[in-house]
Amino acid sequence: MLRARRFNAFLFLTIVSFSTGCTKAVEFLTPGVERIRLLLTPSPSGQSARAKGTPTPLPTESEKKRKLELLKEMITVVTLVPPTSSNEFSGWASVVSQGASLEGVYNGLTHSAEQREREKSEPADAHALRAFAQELALLQSDLPLDHVFTPQEAKPLPTVEELRYGEEASLSNAAPNSPEPAPIRLHQRVTNHAELARRYEAAFFQSSLFTLKRVLGDEVLRVIEHLEGSRALLAEWYGDFSARLGKEGVDFGLSKRNLPDAAFHRDWAKSQTDLDFLRWESLNRIHRLLNDRNGKPAKK
Repeated sequence: MLRARRFNAFLFLTIVSFSTGCTKAVEFLTPGVERIRLLLTPSPSGQSARAKGTPTPLPTESEKKRKLELLKEMITVVTLVPPTSSNEFSGWASVVSQGASLEGVYNGLTHSAEQREREKSEPADAHALRAFAQELALLQSDLPLDHVFTPQEAKPLPTVEELRYGEEASLSNAAPNSPEPAPIRLHQRVTNHAELARRYEAAFFQSSLFTLKRVLGDEVLRVIEHLEGSRALLAEWYGDFSARLGKEGVDFGLSKRNLPDAAFHRDWAKSQTDLDFLRWESLNRIHRLLNDRNGKPAKK
């Protein structure tokens, strides 16, 4: 989750470099931003790399067309406001046409300065908070370890200056030449989903709808990244996930998306050669679920 959050101040430079053909903007990217650049930049070998370095084929023309069709939906569902100007939409469309992934655009939308302002809005209502907590608890069972959420993660996105200050403080407090600490489990794994959901409700009770959507979206991407090494396991997860949400009475934008049929969604997942579409289908569902529960459905 931290990967995209650290890139928000630099994403605009990356997009400009694609839309204008300018290469100087990319020269300002720090090593920590390299992963988002890989999401957006086709490699010289004709492959576009995922964040963790796994090569994936460049999208075909038909796949690019599908992604452009989904782009407006993404902007609308994530921000709750349809793109209002041709320049705004064409900017993102240009990046997608250059080979950017839907995941890359999604991270650009949900880890931006505009998102930070959206996250300063009033706390989400109780129904959205409860849905968020329940889904977050369920997602933990699909990961090897519970993610330990800090109080900072329940707040709006930090600024670049806040991130830099936090990193400098961590470095100044570290012992000289000390090795990077190994990840540790900070609490015993909670197998009672109801108890875990209660903890999340308490931790995020002052968070805005947009903070909840960002955090839950990042967790969905973590689960997919964890499972994508086995397409069969990923398809099983997606089928169960989509069928369960299909019983929530939420309109996910297409009638087939709403089907509570695990086998149908599992077979669809197995048929996809580009997992980018599966990522957006998963993200679309959790965003629309929280939008609906908050009483503020996305405008069409």
